[in-house]
Amino acid sequence: ILDASECPPTFSVDPDMVQGIIAGGKDAMFSAVEGAEDSIDAGKKDASVLTDKDVCVVVSASGNPKYLLGVLEKADEIGAATIGVTCNSKGLIAQEAGHVICAEVGPEVIAGSSRLKAGTAQKMILNMLYTEVCVL
Repeated sequence: ILDASECPPTFSVDPDMVQGIIAGGKDAMFSAVEGAEDSIDAGKKDASVLTDKDVCVVVSASGNPKYLLGVLEKADEIGAATIGVTCNSKGLIAQEAGHVICAEVGPEVIAGSSRLKAGTAQKMILNMLYTEVCVL
């Protein structure tokens, strides 16, 4: 989401070109919203902003949040292209997304955390994706 907000000043693109949406809404940016990733319906609702001209990129280390499965389902319903960025090739988003970018980083040093190796790898993938899109 931070990168999405930086695309307009960095690449001179329209603010609507790259948008960041997080399970749990804006409040989840500053404080954890427990259970927000567990709702397929919330993902479908949040994905209602998509059109058939959009590319929807979902990001998850585990690749299994129900919220993202709802986002992918809605994107498929309206004909938006989908990309799953994950660190688990066996995760459900790897099966459901139209295209998958998987960085298998192995277990984290701190069990249960996905904000270390996985987060860094996914950040690099996202940097490559939006840089490519914004400079073309």
